Amino acid sequence: MVYADGDVGTALLLSFKLKCPMIHKAFADEVHAKNKHWIGVLGINGNGNYYYAGSDRIETAKLGL
Repeated sequence: MVYADGDVGTALLLSFKLKCPMIHKAFADEVHAKNKHWIGVLGINGNGNYYYAGSDRIETAKLGL
């Protein structure tokens, strides 16, 4: 599952690449997944969580793709 906050373009492309659905991070409590890819959210990778957040959209896209 790809959770988007901010850069929806990167989240959409990553969801196509991983062949998994994408939703806004506001619904993270309602929709659970084993592996969670967070676009535009700061965090520490681990336990099935993968975070991609840069200082701008270009850097976030490079991290996510």
